[in-house]
Amino acid sequence: MPRTLILLTGASRGFGRSIALSCAKSGLAKGQPLDFLLTARDTGLLGETRSQILALSPSATVVTHAVDFTLPGLDNLCEGLLNMIPHPGSEYTQVYLINNAGSLGKLDRLRHQTAADIAPAIHVNLTAPMALTTAFLRHFANPTQSTIVNISSLAAVTAFDCWGVYCATKAARDMYHKTIAVEEPNVRILNYAPGPLDTDMQTRIRDEMPDVPLREVYIQMHQDQNLVDPAVSAKVLIELLEKDTYENAAHIDVYDVEGWQK
Repeated sequence: MPRTLILLTGASRGFGRSIALSCAKSGLAKGQPLDFLLTARDTGLLGETRSQILALSPSATVVTHAVDFTLPGLDNLCEGLLNMIPHPGSEYTQVYLINNAGSLGKLDRLRHQTAADIAPAIHVNLTAPMALTTAFLRHFANPTQSTIVNISSLAAVTAFDCWGVYCATKAARDMYHKTIAVEEPNVRILNYAPGPLDTDMQTRIRDEMPDVPLREVYIQMHQDQNLVDPAVSAKVLIELLEKDTYENAAHIDVYDVEGWQK
């Protein structure tokens, strides 16, 4: 029987968990059996995500695997991860890779950063998703319908004070996914910016960012309850994937989607 697969990184909490739950509630599988392969660093939190998916979709198959993308040996790690997919690749007619995992890195101006500060963010935000995506492309060939989603950011297209490394890696990640669309025209690509989400990332910005105007903007957004609910943004993403009418490799911000707050 034809199946649908969702491979999601950073699935243990925050926006990643919201994406997983939105997939479980959606019609993305088009009536096919739905399989998940979820990764993150925290085994316990991944287990919580798995339980919540099964509460929404008891027939789903959910495989979880704790992965630390900061470790060396990424090629072997990614190939090993793909070998954990619940069924042979030939059984899938729809496969989704959602590159969600990422790191803010050090929140400070660039003049205060060293190579030791910069390298881990580049590894997590850029090298790891590139390695996983190339392995994914090798694993699944036509006629499988492959869709790759890059969880992007306004920071991919706009420079922000004290976010230099994050902005640079997000911009590079967008371009990497755009290049896939050129090289692999049968693969659907979406760069989705979910908005300023009310997650632990925003808490860290408010707590750790130097006292620059941008920090005050986010403090005010939090106080005014203007941060984006991750569940709402995840629902918008899944609806974009279900409609499948976006220009390939487009960068779409949640704020670009008419009626996104519904």
